[in-house]
Amino acid sequence: MARVKNLAEFTNKLNELAAEVPKRHAALQAELTNHAYEFLVDYSPVWSGAYVNEHAIDANGARIYESPDRPGPDIELEYGSLERPDTSEVEPSLSAIEPFSFVEISNDRFYADQVESKHQVYELIYDAIEQEAGGQVLTLGGDVVDRGEDIPF
Repeated sequence: MARVKNLAEFTNKLNELAAEVPKRHAALQAELTNHAYEFLVDYSPVWSGAYVNEHAIDANGARIYESPDRPGPDIELEYGSLERPDTSEVEPSLSAIEPFSFVEISNDRFYADQVESKHQVYELIYDAIEQEAGGQVLTLGGDVVDRGEDIPF
């Protein structure tokens, strides 16, 4: 990288870099959200398929993705009724994530808190991102993980 020769050159370069921050942040946030969603789908327990299809993604309070096979939080299903969702469908929805958005992955299944207390899939993601990314990128919400606070990713 070439050394800056004067204050004007420094200011121009700083402005160029600052203009890139929102674009890069949104792209990285979308990539992390996609990665976390794929992990949830791959590692969620499956009996009827309802729980694994109930994971949903919100950005700034608006739903941007839910599985097309989502049965709804209170519908009872038989064993093997639904397959795991196709995670390739998620990525196009993530373009709705604006820079520095509040992004949340949640599960509205009526027994989601019981599944989480036994399998701790959300907890694993929370701990990994908290440790590696330092937080403030993604939130797990709803009643799935109860730490008495919002859980920043």
